[in-house]
Amino acid sequence: MIRASTLGRLLLAGGVSGAAVIGLITHAFVRNWEPVPAGLPLFGSAVWVSGLVLLACGACLLVPRAAPSAAVALSLTMAIWIVILHAPLLAAHPEALVHWGYSSGVLSVGSGALALWTLLAARSVSKAARERWRVTARMSMGPALIVFGISHLLFAPNMTVLVPVFLPWKVQIIQATGLAHIAAGTALICGVAARPAALLEATMMSAFVLAVDIPRFLAGRVHGPPWAIAFETAMTGAVWCVAAALRREPVRSAPGCARGRSGLRASSARALPNSKVAAARPSPGAPASGN
Repeated sequence: MIRASTLGRLLLAGGVSGAAVIGLITHAFVRNWEPVPAGLPLFGSAVWVSGLVLLACGACLLVPRAAPSAAVALSLTMAIWIVILHAPLLAAHPEALVHWGYSSGVLSVGSGALALWTLLAARSVSKAARERWRVTARMSMGPALIVFGISHLLFAPNMTVLVPVFLPWKVQIIQATGLAHIAAGTALICGVAARPAALLEATMMSAFVLAVDIPRFLAGRVHGPPWAIAFETAMTGAVWCVAAALRREPVRSAPGCARGRSGLRASSARALPNSKVAAARPSPGAPASGN
């Protein structure tokens, strides 16, 4: 059975590389997720730079020695997109949930890349540092999932076109997936049942790509390049990476349990010398040796 870390790495690399190839072929930035103003100086050159950076990150994620650096580069790239491209839009139109949705998608990819780095980081990086960044990845993925859920709840009637035609109760399905997004995001933020929540979220998002995005594209219901398939595949891989990283988080023991095995070893070590002395000391009624 394929591991969550391997699946997440493959999907993240494939989605990012796919978005890069689409952008380079169509000579465009990643639609909606990379909202570069049309009047940007050297717009054409910036398209090539952006596409090549994404392609390099995606390809290098598949190379063992280069994967840690590629994960850091991808996470930093997503952070730059949020600060430079999405933050001005959110400041100008804070009421536009659509902008929050696309920026949350970018945040999720950046969080997943960061989580993947904590799994691939060299041993020279301290365990405490990896743990801090792992928690950061978990905490930043949570709000993104909550925004996805709110979008599903508010725009459920408009999103029914995404539900396969043979399924009934389309609005209810959209609302149920929205609640699932919110529950998973809340679990990640609170750190309660975070790994099961992340695994279920990753499974649900994988089902979205397989049952919604790909069939809609093959049926000709998507106009233009398959941006959604590429970037949502990357988002799905990011959630798998976070789920895999959560497996490494230490489990907090209840008071009195922290001593555990170490406490038993210490008490045994203290008792061992005393037992040896007691064994060597003759009992009062025993005959002396040599008689």
